[in-house]
Amino acid sequence: MASSGRNVKVYVEGGGDSNANLSACRLAFTHLFGPIAEEAEQIGSRLEFVAAGSRESAYRKYSIACKEFPDRVNVLLVDSEDPLGSAQPNERNPLWRHVRERDRWSMPSRSSDRKLLLMVTSTETWILLDVAALRTKYGACLRISDPDPRTIERISRQSALKLLENATSGCRAPYSKIHAFDILPHVKLSTLKLIPNGERTINLLRMHLGLKIDKVQNR
Repeated sequence: MASSGRNVKVYVEGGGDSNANLSACRLAFTHLFGPIAEEAEQIGSRLEFVAAGSRESAYRKYSIACKEFPDRVNVLLVDSEDPLGSAQPNERNPLWRHVRERDRWSMPSRSSDRKLLLMVTSTETWILLDVAALRTKYGACLRISDPDPRTIERISRQSALKLLENATSGCRAPYSKIHAFDILPHVKLSTLKLIPNGERTINLLRMHLGLKIDKVQNR
């Protein structure tokens, strides 16, 4: 098979300003999407994650990359922070509308909705979705039921964090946000595809890399 040679770089919100946490964040997302990266390597494409620190820092670094590296596929992956509203009929770039209204971010040139990926409403949503992944960190002390994929993306980020804190309150080290980087590598992509924006993220990464996809959702 001929090499398509696509280079996809994803700027991820997370890791703060600590080198150790930035490294942990980058490795967590690299492992989470490792199966896609390995498949992409077979056709000569490359998937790379950049832990970009704070939310504003991620947007700033992404915007610079869009300007300075226009021949590369640059992608931004951040929390939606708030549940997504309904897109207007035939509206272009509804996800950029979401972050424009919430964060006052403008869509960089050479970007589009397909280059904006959102964890709805936060990383904790993805973690809550996969109870088996949580058990790799907390074991038998974990007290949580399998969530309903149909409603989990409507849970606020504060509620998601509280659910994880309560579920691990009997453990030696209850959940804190830094634990996300220990758990994310164990989240299964097949589980992530159960929610709309999880499926969208996976399919769009595959599309950018030149891999076959089943379907790309608008939202």
